[in-house]
Amino acid sequence: MRPKSSEGNSMSELEHLVSSHKSDSFVNVWVAMVDKEVVSTGERLKEVLEEVRKKRPGKEPFVAKLPKNRIMLL
Repeated sequence: MRPKSSEGNSMSELEHLVSSHKSDSFVNVWVAMVDKEVVSTGERLKEVLEEVRKKRPGKEPFVAKLPKNRIMLL
């Protein structure tokens, strides 16, 4: 099972994640979604994917890691 990239239909899943009211809790952790539902989160990608395989066998997750917002002063 390979995680989807941020191309095509997966972009709507990323937009859904970022626009959700809980998006702050997903900053700097791996987030795996199946059908626009967050299935697993964690600091280690391998563990997140293992949990997805247990909870949603045969489904292909969308996986993303949202970076912290940073301000660059020049």
